[in-house]
Amino acid sequence: MWTPNSLQRSRVAVSSQETIDDYFKLLDSTINKLNLQDKPSQIWNADEAGFGKETDQIKQKIISPTGTKNPYRQQMTDYEHITLLACASAAGGFMPNMLIFTKSLPSGRYASEMPKDWLYATAENGYITRDLFENWFEKVFIPSIGLRRPNLLIIDNHSSHLSIPVIDMAIEHSVEILGLPPHTSHFLQPLDQIFHPLRSGYSELALNIGLVKADMAQDKAWSPHVIKQGFRKTGLYPLDSTAIDKSFIRPNPTTTIQTDDPSVENNETTSNDTCKTCGRTTTNPLVKAGLVDKDLHDILVLGISLSQTKQIKKG
Repeated sequence: MWTPNSLQRSRVAVSSQETIDDYFKLLDSTINKLNLQDKPSQIWNADEAGFGKETDQIKQKIISPTGTKNPYRQQMTDYEHITLLACASAAGGFMPNMLIFTKSLPSGRYASEMPKDWLYATAENGYITRDLFENWFEKVFIPSIGLRRPNLLIIDNHSSHLSIPVIDMAIEHSVEILGLPPHTSHFLQPLDQIFHPLRSGYSELALNIGLVKADMAQDKAWSPHVIKQGFRKTGLYPLDSTAIDKSFIRPNPTTTIQTDDPSVENNETTSNDTCKTCGRTTTNPLVKAGLVDKDLHDILVLGISLSQTKQIKKG
């Protein structure tokens, strides 16, 4: 039995194989253009993770009085949302982080025990903004890459990540910025692969010591091996498009349906069977192959997103 990780609704909509192929072609040409094939320390990924009241509680066994039906354990963190902006290289190293607090910075013991080289900021809702990302890029990213040039930074296409000041600084310091295709960070972004153990370490510290020391959580959850594994799993370094999780990829419009049933001919759906408006096949390939009844044409659909399913139900 597996403990499932949460996945945002927008991420459930799978990407097409064509989109993934185009991304890896661009990634390959960019790495070759920058001559970074054997320079993993100059290939970076930056990403954010959220923590706070909504952070999942970890399940630990505790001792409770006999007859207690619903035992609880107090979690000593009761603040609003916090965003962690992290950046790591394909070589396994990571930069100082940026922590973004809701409305105001913490005080007292919490603030005094945090790493001195981290960057701390506030936002009305505790989330990244364009100004904060510019500040991080200037004060953390540029100093951390040292004298090595050029560098490649992989980020998602969140609106806060791109601005004229960031682009100007990137050009000045020979940093190439490459954006991930929409809704693909859960299987194409290296840091997205390792944020889950960081959240677990964060929650465990909050439970056990009543004071979250984020550097302790990170040291426990991350290691050069874990970071390299994140880059390898997403096919970023070493460059390998076959390394990614294929379950998130929708087949191209031309798809061959194979069956071991000798009475059923193997069929191929072509782009002519695809609706140009919604991208759904007008002739269900499963029906065409004789694998499902024609009455199930609009229910059992190959490679259909949740939003398309809702549209079908409404119809």
